[in-house]
Amino acid sequence: MGTELFKVGKKMLLSVITIFLVWSLYMLNVNKTNSTEDFVKRWLTNHNGTLSTYVNESAVQDADLVSGREALSESLGFMMQYAIEREDLNLFKKQYSILTRYFMNDEGFIHWKTIENGTPNVTTNATVDDLRIIKCLIDAYELWGNQEFVNAGEKIYLQMELNTKVKNLLADYYDYQTNSKSDTVTIAYIDTEALAKIDEYGFSDEKVFQEMMRVLSNTPSRYGFFAKAYNVEQESYFFDNEVNMIDQLLIAINRSKIGQQNEEFLGLLKKKFIRDGKIFGRYFRGSSEPAVTYESPALYALAILLLLENGDHDFALSLYNRMIKFKEENPLSRHYGGYSVNKDNDTHIFDNLLPMLAESVLRNQGLVK
Repeated sequence: MGTELFKVGKKMLLSVITIFLVWSLYMLNVNKTNSTEDFVKRWLTNHNGTLSTYVNESAVQDADLVSGREALSESLGFMMQYAIEREDLNLFKKQYSILTRYFMNDEGFIHWKTIENGTPNVTTNATVDDLRIIKCLIDAYELWGNQEFVNAGEKIYLQMELNTKVKNLLADYYDYQTNSKSDTVTIAYIDTEALAKIDEYGFSDEKVFQEMMRVLSNTPSRYGFFAKAYNVEQESYFFDNEVNMIDQLLIAINRSKIGQQNEEFLGLLKKKFIRDGKIFGRYFRGSSEPAVTYESPALYALAILLLLENGDHDFALSLYNRMIKFKEENPLSRHYGGYSVNKDNDTHIFDNLLPMLAESVLRNQGLVK
């Protein structure tokens, strides 16, 4: 009896060792350059290829009204942008297929969110996500010459303009269930590169481009932070008392791309990092003091892209070194390559997609290996 138990135990032990060795060899052979991309494929991709917002399933919505394995058009756009940066046609084609199969209807309307199986569960678009996708489709056409991509971009834009245009401005969203649209342009949503491409390819008349650039260029700031949004009907800007740094960084990036100066904001960013050794997710506008205690790899990624746009490589690398503190770099970990994986083995897609994109841009510029 003892001998039989010994044999069974020995077999079980050998099986465990074999599994461990196979897993170890697999993880050691994972492409270290693209370890975060591999993490996203393993943990943040649904069976149909859509990108889930979180690792864990949940019915509880976060502050952005998203839960668990739901997929976002925003994530799709960022993955397209990453594929363009990597010049990875196969990856781009996969995202394009997901766009046309799950997110976009026959008229070119893009739903901003789907459930795990790819069924849209909203009746609204998100103009900022549509613009990013259109830009990526045009970039893909320029890179690989596939006319289908640019045709899709034009189709999406014409539907978006039809639905969201107010006084030659593209409002934040349109809801086809209620046939209503926003009366607001969130400043962070004004994607200058996308709008310039749309204007260049003649999808729209110049008035939309000019008006969107006017709103962005004239955006005021208080205490170093930009206004949050522009009310189209009232023709006025408004501010939040508590600022979201993701939004602030997006505004600064888009302003930089059209030659607008952002010295006050850049100076504030550097001052906060030198003082605290980190940048927090939100600040009080009046005091410029942190309103929260958390940091975000996505925030650092956008800050890196802003600094690269402005030629400040040293500060960009300082923030890169801070960003990768949140990355699992042990190749034997099952979460190897992942950012901000918490004790519940969960993380947010943006905290992985945006660092993945920033790392790729840094590599392409020869600033990191």
